[in-house]
Amino acid sequence: MNRLWAAAGLLAVLTALCVWAGFSTSSITASLSQEMTQITEILTKDKAAALTLSRQAEEKWQSRHAVLCTFMSHTRLEEIDRSLSALPAYIELGEEADVRAECSRIAEMVQQLSEAEMPYFQNIL
Repeated sequence: MNRLWAAAGLLAVLTALCVWAGFSTSSITASLSQEMTQITEILTKDKAAALTLSRQAEEKWQSRHAVLCTFMSHTRLEEIDRSLSALPAYIELGEEADVRAECSRIAEMVQQLSEAEMPYFQNIL
């Protein structure tokens, strides 16, 4: 009987961790996607503000990176790291097309990251 309770407790803990990971991933990726949208919207009006936003987005990502590293592939996260670190340089160079392309690329990678971690039928199989 003790083994049954231990198994039930372990199942509850694992389920809670999975739910926490899903909510964490969802909130972090939604926030980053929104920041990329803000950068592309503000880019033509105020490049200094876009540069500040891009640096803040990178700092936020780095602060949340440790959480994501606990349950995700590091390769996918490093790809987003590289793109976020290159974004301020694109803004400083003044290449709006490159900035928009990089923001779209980051948003797409983040969306794929979020979808890959959700308990959809195709992800379970």
